This record gives sequence, structure tokens and C-alpha cells, in this order.
Amino acid sequence: MNGIKNITLSVRPSLAFPSRWSVDWWDDTNPEAAFQASLKTFDTAEKAYKSAEQIKVTLESRGSAVRLIQENKNISRELIPKPVDTEEDIITNLKEHIEKTLEPLANISIASFFDLANWDQVIKDMALKSPVSLSILVLIVLLFRGLLDKLLESIIPSVLGLNAAQIIAGAPLLVLISALYAYFYRSRISNQLDRAREWILQLTIFFGWDRNRFREIMLKELGHLEYASSMNQIKSFNKKDPTSLPRLLKTLDEKYVKLNDEDVNQLGIELLRDDFAKKIQALTGLGKQNGYNPKDLAISPNLLIMSNLSVNTILLGFLSGKPNGITLTQQFYDRMTIIGMLIGFLIDLIIIVPALVLTNIIAFNVSPFMFIVDLIASFLAVWLFANRPLRIIFGRQFIPQGLFLEECAGSFYIV
Repeated sequence: MNGIKNITLSVRPSLAFPSRWSVDWWDDTNPEAAFQASLKTFDTAEKAYKSAEQIKVTLESRGSAVRLIQENKNISRELIPKPVDTEEDIITNLKEHIEKTLEPLANISIASFFDLANWDQVIKDMALKSPVSLSILVLIVLLFRGLLDKLLESIIPSVLGLNAAQIIAGAPLLVLISALYAYFYRSRISNQLDRAREWILQLTIFFGWDRNRFREIMLKELGHLEYASSMNQIKSFNKKDPTSLPRLLKTLDEKYVKLNDEDVNQLGIELLRDDFAKKIQALTGLGKQNGYNPKDLAISPNLLIMSNLSVNTILLGFLSGKPNGITLTQQFYDRMTIIGMLIGFLIDLIIIVPALVLTNIIAFNVSPFMFIVDLIASFLAVWLFANRPLRIIFGRQFIPQGLFLEECAGSFYIV
């Protein structure tokens, strides 16, 4: 909300839980893109209104003009398309989407890494679909010339009759083709993500689903994976992780309120419920953000609503003991998320750029025409690869305005 001049705060029924009240906000230039301003939902309108007054004071201190209203219905419900399919059909569609999302993981097994007979096919699939993987392969071949030539030649159809030296000289074209594949594949995936966004909203609004129903589907699909046994190790790690939700609740109990186990569990349930409500409102407002295009969607909605990161941040903010601890903690993890994404992006560039530079030098020695073609292909490949991550990291495009970056971490589709 920082930097927005005219804001409306609305005390109205929660989109996800109509029997409860939330404080939502929108930029007056785009009232349909509404997001939840409060960290929690309330059991009465009076409590929600008091929270709204506090939020209003904070926003006005930052230079925004704020209008506070109270409504008896949440008009965001009207923005969600009414389902033409039955609940069972939507569930089937969502399950198939989650299965396809997890399909690459389902095909991974430790044994496959020791199956030397299939290494060439694995490398070929990775190289043709990822400019980073292809660049790694090119760099390795340049480092061990002669030993891995056959492996490089295997990624090109044999009918073309190209040898390793010719492939290396034309590597920027291959990287461009790989980047184009990733670009169009991402567009297709983004459209699927947008459909999943609508299915999640429809199941929530029209069929009364909550976070637990979506969690059941996700865990069931995860259980089909070959490495599902490792889930026990993940659970064991979470029990020891001091920043996991159960441990944070226990720490909060020990440090401040001395709740019994039942009260601690209830606190966790309420935090997860209100976090779910915030994300459902955000997924609705996202579809009405200025410039929103489904093919550019950067988050996986099913992973977003399953994430506990924002709940953990709230608890860490409480434990800081500072009056504005939650805000400070959110800002800290927001910066850390940007740094993490930026480091990952730079690592990828450090792989791609040297591969392109070295192969352009080789092309220059082959022919001026090949060098010019490779140079153009290199610039196009880098632009295709870098454009989206930079807009997400620095412009925060394709991210719901009502959420912090750290809340979306783990559900990004950056490149």
C-alpha cells in the first residue's frame, strides 16, 4: 500500500469465511483489485472496525488519503466466475493439475542417477528444455573437448549430420531455441496456473472449502511420488526446526502466555485460517490488478495457499518483543527473498553468459556471418531469460499486491 495516494478501507464479510469480518483495501483507481489489509479476520463487525481505524491512522501517517467504509457484503464474490462444472469435476481438474505440476518429481528416483545407459537421454531432455542446463553442457564439453563430444552430438537430430565442433560454434542458436521453449512452456504453465487459481476460488466460495481440504489433496498427490518415504524425514526435520510452526507456537507459549496444549493448537488453527482468508482475497484481487495477464502468472496458487511462511513470520514478529515486530520481520524476510532470488538469477547468468561468450569467440574464428548470427541469438536468449526474473525481483510484477514477497516464496515460477 506504500505510495498509493487514495485508499479505501472496507469493513466487510470475509471472502473465504462469510460469517467472519475482514478489513480489505483497494486503490481508488482500481476498486475491483481488493486485498485484505488486516492480519486476521474477526467474529464481529465492531472488532473489525476498530482494527480498520488503527490501519487508517498508520496509512495516513505514510501520506495516503484513506476513506473508511463498512459494507454488508463482499463484492469480490461477484468477480469470481460461477462454476459451470460440478464440484467433483473441479476437484478432478485440480488433482490433474497438481499431478502434472509434481510429475517431474514423480519421475525422479535415486536409481535413475546410477543408470548410465539413460544418461544421454536425461541430459538431452534437460538441455533442450533449459538454457541453463544447455549452457552447463556446453561449458563441460569445452572443458573436456573430445571426451564428451558424442554426448553433445546426441542432443541434435542425427539427420542434420553436425559434429561437436559445428554444434559448439552454433551453441548460441541452441541456447536461444532452449530459451524460446522455456518462454512458451512458461506461458502454457502460467495459463494452467490461472485456471487452478479459478478452481481454488470456486471451491472456496461456492462449495465452502477451507485450507484443510486443499491440504488433503496435496498430501494425497505427494503420497504417489516415489520418494514419498522421505516425507518422514522432512517431518522429523520440521520438528527440530526452531522456525517451524509447532515450535514457534510452543516458544510463544513458553515466553509469554503459558497456554495449555489445546489453546496453543487453537491459536495455530486461527492463524492458518486467517492466512488462508488473506490469500483467497489476494488471488481474487490479483485477477483484477492493472496489467494482469494470465500467461504471466508467477505464482502457483495451490503452493501459495499451502505455505506457512507468512504465519511463521507473524509468530516471529510477536517473539521479537517490539511494538512493530511483525512489520519489521515481514520487511526483513521480504528483503531476504529478493536477495535469494537475485543470487539464484545471477548464478544462472554466470553459467549462461560465459557459455555464450566462449562460443561466440569460436564462431568468430569460423566465419563473420556465424559470429553475427550467434551474437544476435545471444542477446535475444539473455533477454528472454532475464526479462521475467528482473520484473519479478525489482518490479514485483505478477505478485498480488496484498501479499509480501516472503509469503509467496516457494510458489514462484521465476524463469
